[in-house]
Amino acid sequence: AQFLKWLEPCPPIKFAGDLKRDQSFLINQQSDEPKLLTVTVFNPNASKQNTSLKQMKEPNGRLENANLSYRKAGEVTWNVAKNTTGGDIDYSLDSVYEDNFGYSTLEWNPKGLMDGTYEILIETRCADVGGSDEFSFTRDEIITGVIDLSAPEQYGEVLPLRDDVIVGEEMVVVFTEPLDCTPPLSFDVQVTVNQLVLKKENLLVICEGRKIGIQLDLSAGIEPSQLVGEQFTVELGKIDAGSIKDIHGNPMSPLKSTIKFSRKFGDLDLSSSTTRLLINRALLDNTCDNFALEHLHLEAHITSELVSTIGLESEEAIVVRDLYCQNMNTVGATVDIKAKDDNGLETRRFLGNGSGDVTTFDVYKKLRDTLTGKISDANGRRLVSFNPKIVAHSVRIIPHERDMAKFETSAADRGKEDLMYHIASSSEGIVASDDDVLRKLEKYEAELENGFTNNLNKEKESYFFALEERLIKQRDMEIAEHSLEFEELKKQREAKFEKTNKERQLEFEVIEEGFHKLEGRSNFVDLKEMFMLQGIAVLIGCSVATIGLYFLFTGRHAAIAAS
Repeated sequence: AQFLKWLEPCPPIKFAGDLKRDQSFLINQQSDEPKLLTVTVFNPNASKQNTSLKQMKEPNGRLENANLSYRKAGEVTWNVAKNTTGGDIDYSLDSVYEDNFGYSTLEWNPKGLMDGTYEILIETRCADVGGSDEFSFTRDEIITGVIDLSAPEQYGEVLPLRDDVIVGEEMVVVFTEPLDCTPPLSFDVQVTVNQLVLKKENLLVICEGRKIGIQLDLSAGIEPSQLVGEQFTVELGKIDAGSIKDIHGNPMSPLKSTIKFSRKFGDLDLSSSTTRLLINRALLDNTCDNFALEHLHLEAHITSELVSTIGLESEEAIVVRDLYCQNMNTVGATVDIKAKDDNGLETRRFLGNGSGDVTTFDVYKKLRDTLTGKISDANGRRLVSFNPKIVAHSVRIIPHERDMAKFETSAADRGKEDLMYHIASSSEGIVASDDDVLRKLEKYEAELENGFTNNLNKEKESYFFALEERLIKQRDMEIAEHSLEFEELKKQREAKFEKTNKERQLEFEVIEEGFHKLEGRSNFVDLKEMFMLQGIAVLIGCSVATIGLYFLFTGRHAAIAAS
């Protein structure tokens, strides 16, 4: 008998179990060893046609395989997932057990894959019959999950990059990946100053992204004057119980589960410092919205209330700013209690107290005690809170400008510190894509190590170059001066020599001219002979006269001797 059968689409397959329910998956350090993902699928035809996947293959059908595939988020190409033996995951193989309801389970071994976000899908493929895609393959919806087998670690140094911090200043620890910041926090924090031990309850701990920020909560009864100039130690992580975990539940390594560092509260002048706090103010008669913030003059109302609560004589020392709606019935604001008003008058004068011991933190304490009903009257009776609508919290000390210069990060560390704060604000983990940032940070660290020596060498080179240049100029100037003197003396000597030569030449010319004139006469020779004869006669005459005089004087001398 012959019969006609319509061509059917490739048989469907669906995710089942936890993947179907959660529509996500996670492979982390808490996963069972080895790190595998159990994937259960459902064959709808098992209940409809009482046919398993393996029975849909040739010669009974066109099914070729039923694979689990994966790809990293953002990529295009799908890869067939591998099982524990390294083979392809295929639910249509004879070795795969499928129960009577059409469910079968295999385990995906993602060994060798980098941490990150991945997508998986289950798909059947059939022999091509030249029709539309539904006759060639079918696939279930894509499920997205995460593979994260890395533990979080501290990244870089604690911020800020200096030994002295301001009382109430935030200290930031940066990590290699985003943290689990779900309240209550899974880690401990402890600050020790001398004998004072502060737990999480007395601290402002901010867990956000890849950073944990720690501040002293001065609203918890801590006295700043007892902390200024003191050394302190911070411990973070596993102290009593718990640990720091990343957003995928991986705890820090047991060998690095506690982070510990020491700093010093810098010396600052509390009498000139500003005390900054945050307040919540209930709006009993109004709803907090943009209209209320812009038109109800809430800054002026809150300022007046605070001044009255503290008992100040002027509003100049209180600044209320940065209002926002915390909820429909509460407005939040930042309040600065200044040491001096805009005219330079000190806050303690507004308290009616001339003592120099009053600081802006003392003013805050009076506000706190009044709001919480801790102020007593002259008879020791506790007064009722003046204004229960206001709640103060998150108190900080802001140093005067002349003190702030002492707490600036050095120029050598400023670039590295800015980069670290940028990394801390990122919500992504440090992966291969951060190589540029990491190289930049390493460059800063190398510059820090070599910077001082290089700068010193540059200064020495610059100094000696300038010295050499100055000596060369000085030598050239001296040579030039001596050259001028030598040239001038040379000119003078040459002029004198030339003058003498001219005079002598003139004399020789005169004598020569005289001889020429004598030679020109005819009797010149006769005259010479005559002159010679006359000379001889004169010579003979002189000789005779000399002999005569000798005898004359000799005779007189003999006569005188005889007498």
